[in-house]
Parts: sequence; C-alpha cells; structure tokens
Amino acid sequence: MPETVDTSGMASDWVSPSEWIASARGRQAAGDIDGAYADYEKAWNINTYDQSWDQSDAAHAAGLMMKQQRRWREALTAFDEVISIGDKHWDEAHFHRAVILRDTDEDPYWYLDDDSRKPDRHGEMVTGFRMGLRSSDPGVVTDAREALKALGEEVPAPNAYTLARTDPSAAAEIFSRELEDGDPPAARNAAWQLFALRRYEGRHDMAVVCARQAIRLDPPEAATSGRFQRLADALYSDGSVGAALIAIDAAIAEANFVHEPAAWRLRARLQETLGQSEEAVASREQASRVDDGSEPLPEEPTLPMLASYQLANPRVEQILAATEAGSPVAPNRTERRGLFGRQRR
Repeated sequence: MPETVDTSGMASDWVSPSEWIASARGRQAAGDIDGAYADYEKAWNINTYDQSWDQSDAAHAAGLMMKQQRRWREALTAFDEVISIGDKHWDEAHFHRAVILRDTDEDPYWYLDDDSRKPDRHGEMVTGFRMGLRSSDPGVVTDAREALKALGEEVPAPNAYTLARTDPSAAAEIFSRELEDGDPPAARNAAWQLFALRRYEGRHDMAVVCARQAIRLDPPEAATSGRFQRLADALYSDGSVGAALIAIDAAIAEANFVHEPAAWRLRARLQETLGQSEEAVASREQASRVDDGSEPLPEEPTLPMLASYQLANPRVEQILAATEAGSPVAPNRTERRGLFGRQRR
C-alpha cells in the first residue's frame, strides 16, 4: 500500500502533485475517503502548469472515488476541476458528470442562487455523453452511444477526434487531409492534433515537424498559448536539447503568467542537461518569483510575436529556423522577457 506523505518538519518544502496522489491512494486503500479526497484536492490545487497531467489524474481519481461513494456533490466538484484543468481525462470527466446528472437529482450548480443562470440539464447531459464518445475506454464509448440514443439524440459517426485514441493511424490520415486542404484555422487545428498524436505514439521527430507547421498557421491570439513550450518539449524528447533551449526562450518571451513558471522550470532542466548549472539555478529562482507573485506584472498584456496568419511577422520564422539550425536568435530589444530581455524603459 502506498505510504502517505509525511510533511512533518517540511513546512517550507514543496510537495509535488504526484506525491499528494500517492498519499491519497494510500488513504483510499485504507478506507479514509475524506483524507484521500483532501490529498487529491491538494494535488489539483498546486500552482504548476507543467504537471497538469498529474493534477488531472488527481481530480479524475477523486471524482471516480466520490461517484462510487455516491457523494455526488464532491464527485461533480472533482469532475468540474478536471474540465477546468483541460488536459488528460477531460472528455471522460464530461461523461461521468453527465451520468450523475442523468441518474440523480443533484444540482451541479448549487452555488448559483439564480436558477435562470443555470444551464439546461438536458443539454448538459447531451454535451457530456458526446464527449464520452471521444474516450479511449471502449466501455465508456459504448455507454455514451447508448445514453445518447436513450435521450433521443443522433449518434454521430466516428470522426478524427473519436478515432484519435482508439485508432491513431486512421485519425492521422483524416488530420493530414485537413492540414493539406483546410483553411488556416482548420489546418492549424489539424497540425496541433497531429502533434498530440505523434507525441502519444512516441514519434517526437514528427511531433516537432507538426508543431512548426501549427505555429506557422497560428493566429495572433495564440501568442500566449504556450505553443513554443510545446515545441520545446518535443525537441527535448527528440534529444535536441540546444534547439529546445532556443524554443523555450521564445516561449518565455511570449508567455502569460499561467505558462511562464513552467517554461522557466523547463528552461532549468534544459540548462542542467547542457551542464549550465548556475544558469539553471537562476531559471528556477525566476520560476519561483513568478509563482509567488514577487515578479511584477507587466503594465500591459504581452502579445509580442505574431501579427496575422502566414507569418506577417518574420520574427517567428527566424525562431523556427534557429530551432532547426541550433543557433541562438539575436536579441530583440522590443520584447519583454526571456531571451529577448525584459521591457526596456
């Protein structure tokens, strides 16, 4: 049985989501449901972007546990948290939430005083069961299809999204056609979907290619979406550490304050791999400053790189080319952060 986390004498030590999950599983196995839920909740509330899969694991496990215990309100809270995190288990959380709405009288919006503000229950269930069609669990997919039929809803034929986890090759063919034939938004979406599929398959070299394609099609509002961080992750997994460091500097330059701490932590790991110990320490310290709020907010939003589709700003192409060549990008004094420096005053 996994041991619970011993935090005695560790008040200043940071406990990772995975450690809280191990503690929660130990408590759950021992029958301490409330203690397990509390530890799962600690895991999903930790302020860290780069461990969102662990946070999603924690919230999803808590939801399943409370659903089994028929403690509907806590189950709904946990599944809502999975949806809020927006990462792993996202579709299945929608599905389990729909099952609770179908099988109980529980109000998922008990915290809203005005009933007129509450979404339509039938529509919420339909949405949840449609999300269940995208699950990698064949049982969930079957149950979701039957639930939609029982609600009198049309059951859609499988498409690239429903095939992505059950038949990645078939999904890749569909997304590849969309990438070649679609308009810029559809092609960009297809490129990012292919990126996720290639990462799932462990084909990191192809994931790098897909990330570059997606970035070249990104609209202006994607500038703070963590896109260069995803490219850096793929480059790192493919063994291109120097190129990954170039990409993570670009990610820091355009990161918002959700993505930035994780980008600095990845930067530190890359620097450690390259033997740059002092620089790695500085990067970790910067991540902590952003995390705890001691790093001041910029006076205005940072949207530095992309002006429109098809690289109206050649700076993006320069960064992508540098990740291919492995050479650093010359500093741009107009940018705020990272490789490009903070805003000059």
